[in-house]
Amino acid sequence: MADIGRGALVEVLGPLRVVADGVDVGVTRAAQRRVLAILALAGGRPVDAEVLIDRMWSGEPPATAKTALQTHISALRRLLPEGAIRTEHGGYVIDTAVLTLDTTLLDTELTETTDLADAGDWHTAGTTAAEALARVRGEPFHDLVDDDFAIGERTRLTEVVATLTEFRLEAQLEIGQAGAALAGLERLTAEYPLRERGWRLLVRARSASGRTAEALRAVQDARAAMAEAGLTIGTELVRLEADLFLDEDQPAVERPRTNLVDPLTTFIGRDELVDDVATDVAEHRLVTLHGVGGVGKTRVAREVARRHVDAGGAAWFVDLSVLDEASDVASAVVAAIGILSEAPTVDAALQAWAPNTKALVVLDNCEHVASDAGRVTRFLLDHGARITVLATSRRLLGVPGERVVALPPIPVVDPGGPVGELTGNDAVRLFVDRARLVGGLDGMTPDVARSIAAICRRLDGLPLAIELAAARTRHMTLDTIDRRLDERFTLLTTSDGDDDRHGALASVVGWSYDLLSPAQATVLRAISVFRGTFDLPSAATVVELDEAATADALGALVDDSLVVFERPTGSYRLLETVRAFAAIELDRAGAHDLIEARHLALRVGTCVALEPAWLSTGMHEAIESSRGMIDDLVALVDDTSARQRPDTARIALHLGRWFRRDFKHPQAAHYLTAAEGGLDDALENERLSLLSRELWAVGRSEEAWVVAQASRDAADRLPDSTASAAALCRYANIRLNRLAIDAGDAVEVNRAGVEMARRLGDPAFLLRTEIYLAASLAFVGESAEALPLIDDIRRRAIDLGDHTTVLESLTIAGHVCRLCAPTDRDLRRALLDDLFSRFDFAEALVDEDASLLIMMALELGETALARRMVAQVERQQRSPTQATGLFTVTGLLLRRFDGDADGVWADVEPLLTGCHERMASTLHTIAADVAADRGDLAGAYDVLRRFESYEISPTQRSELVGVLAAVVRAEVDAGHRDAAVETLDRIRSIMRDHPPRAEGTRAIERPAVYALMAEAEVASMIGGADLAWQAVAREAAFEFDRQLAVERHRRSA
Repeated sequence: MADIGRGALVEVLGPLRVVADGVDVGVTRAAQRRVLAILALAGGRPVDAEVLIDRMWSGEPPATAKTALQTHISALRRLLPEGAIRTEHGGYVIDTAVLTLDTTLLDTELTETTDLADAGDWHTAGTTAAEALARVRGEPFHDLVDDDFAIGERTRLTEVVATLTEFRLEAQLEIGQAGAALAGLERLTAEYPLRERGWRLLVRARSASGRTAEALRAVQDARAAMAEAGLTIGTELVRLEADLFLDEDQPAVERPRTNLVDPLTTFIGRDELVDDVATDVAEHRLVTLHGVGGVGKTRVAREVARRHVDAGGAAWFVDLSVLDEASDVASAVVAAIGILSEAPTVDAALQAWAPNTKALVVLDNCEHVASDAGRVTRFLLDHGARITVLATSRRLLGVPGERVVALPPIPVVDPGGPVGELTGNDAVRLFVDRARLVGGLDGMTPDVARSIAAICRRLDGLPLAIELAAARTRHMTLDTIDRRLDERFTLLTTSDGDDDRHGALASVVGWSYDLLSPAQATVLRAISVFRGTFDLPSAATVVELDEAATADALGALVDDSLVVFERPTGSYRLLETVRAFAAIELDRAGAHDLIEARHLALRVGTCVALEPAWLSTGMHEAIESSRGMIDDLVALVDDTSARQRPDTARIALHLGRWFRRDFKHPQAAHYLTAAEGGLDDALENERLSLLSRELWAVGRSEEAWVVAQASRDAADRLPDSTASAAALCRYANIRLNRLAIDAGDAVEVNRAGVEMARRLGDPAFLLRTEIYLAASLAFVGESAEALPLIDDIRRRAIDLGDHTTVLESLTIAGHVCRLCAPTDRDLRRALLDDLFSRFDFAEALVDEDASLLIMMALELGETALARRMVAQVERQQRSPTQATGLFTVTGLLLRRFDGDADGVWADVEPLLTGCHERMASTLHTIAADVAADRGDLAGAYDVLRRFESYEISPTQRSELVGVLAAVVRAEVDAGHRDAAVETLDRIRSIMRDHPPRAEGTRAIERPAVYALMAEAEVASMIGGADLAWQAVAREAAFEFDRQLAVERHRRSA
């Protein structure tokens, strides 16, 4: 397929749209679409403004036409890549180096197809033509369908499409697929009755299929169509007619080598899988595609067979789904292949046919006749040395030498991932293709891509389910489809007359369910209560069978493709579609409440057993032991009926701990809140302590402070415990962050938490409380105590072998160093060296403190290291959490160091809306700073207005100085002297309300630096500075920030 390069693609072979990185950029206004279509019609040649106006308004432009045109052009320029539309010679032109036209690609592909056909490479020619035709979504220049000035180009493109269609069909003829080409040729001659080439191909195809009389009738039809238009048929068609009559030089009537027909829809993705299966077919005489119903076994088998035929082989497709259990598989094989024999039995007919045949036989849907299919397969292999069988089945055939290929669903992606990754995902591509077939999807935007990815994920990547869901887009929105997937078996049906087993999701799963023994069905229904993975003992518990009997039933369900066995962990799981079906059957059997009660008791017991590990050296064990059952626990807590039971509070607390360690703070806060009311005093104190930290992490600072105070009060009342000590430390941490200028008793409360931990005697827990204390001491400037303490923590953690604490101590050491020893470059470098000598990137950059490490690398001038760290963080964290937001900001800081102002602005501007409160100051400061770098004073003012709209804490109020300093710089650069002085006065006022302190708390260090920069900018313009506080500001500034301020002063001077 022709390459579109790195720019965007303008598609006019149907309704106009512009696609960049697989996403529709959203040219939705009719007037803008018309302007772009007219420019595209010119094919990269300038269009005079007057001509453009005349065509825009069909010769009757309004008085404001020139202004309106300029408005439309400006709007398009904002939507399209930079430089896409240039002004040239009094008009406008599409820059084809930036925007590629799909008409250009179509012309290129026609040339390639012609050259390939001339060279005799018909296989590649047919593929190239098919890929080109896939671009055609409707009438060329659909948006100009009523305009006379577009008729010439629209006619030319229609001819190109017809020629490519002829090449595609002729390629099928040339590679021996005359039967497969017939339907397409009949449609072609009906649509283009005056194109003689189509008639010639139809005559050849009918003749090659042994249908001589129909071939002669095609010549007569061609002659009649031509005569009606006053034309006669050409000499080549006359010669073909004569050959048919005289039976001389007649095109060879060859026996078809396949009964495959062209699929009605395109095959999306899975190319590597098809290649692997084709390799297996070449190396093994019997290959069975094994998988759950709807996973795409039939389609993959058809694609393998089609490629086999394209390579010159013979392939026969035998559909066994139409048989009942008593039917004869051998008779179905004879009928599908069309074996003509006078043999007395079908087995005798096969026995006569097989020895002289070299072919691939596809036996599709064997599961309900697996025994007879296995017998016939062995018969074919025994009597036909050159026969290969490719079977599809939910049950294995059990024939010696059977090569089993477990067919997985299409891989799905996280809907929160990068848009390019979403649009390139095969499951999403399949949904989009099928939705467009029914006219249910107009364009691809990031939100649309995320919605489709979420639907595909919920459907387990099952192709049948995805196709049925996509068909619903004709009369449902994506949100409606997603919402109704809880009722997927009523939603995902079809009424097009297809075989019910392939037309409704419930029938596909029910087909397999009906083949189960009573014992197997009972086990499948019972394990439907598990939402995630489960092990054999857990399954035996809910079923109330011994493990041996449960293992036998699970093994049979795995063999029937209804249960997935996770070999690395030895666990089991159900695809959600199978689980939902089995849950319905469990309810119908009247056993739901009983099984669910056993399930709840099982999971509560697991959570209780893991509780001691969460605040000890066994935390890693607790995390790993919980990983597979998190979805299961979430479902139990979210289920309304289960939530009424007090035991679910223990599960909710467990989830809160889990999501906290996984840095998913909104989920952690949610489940810690849900745990209220069902815990004893000690666990309730732990819940409050954890909840205060998670509320703070998601920006709900006032709620966090209230909860932290309640947690501290409870800790004072209760006996010593790890929960109480942790509560004291978290209270102190939140107090320091919330009231940075008045730390109050925060450090002393932290010390009390450390002393309680020391009395408890758990060395690992003691180290964690001391980490809190070290951070608190650094926060208030007590560097003489903080630095030795953090070094001692690290040494003891190494001796203890506490992997997690070593990592945390090294990371916090970097934080302490930045606060207490900003000029000690050797210490910071030694910390980074120590960190990366002990941990690889994936281990070291696991939480939000990674941003501190990246900033340390930047301060040391290690931009290459910082860039590698940012790349690692972006790979690890893709969920839309507060931590990800901080990582994004850090990545933007790195780009600012690289000087890419336009690139940073493109990244940062969309983040400003709905920005997380804890990121607000940093993100808005970066945004304003970048706007100033770009000379965009209006942009800087806009950022300032956005930041002022936040309900921010006193600490963040002082951080407003960063935004104001950037505004000052933009005003100075624009020559707005009075405005710059006025903004500087605002900065001075804020700094007097929040004066810097020599010991340097985090809340005022950066504002002091930004204020110093603003003074330098204004001084360079008019002279004068407020020296009274400026010296103190310098004292609090970081070394690298001072250097940055000086550099900016020099530049402005």
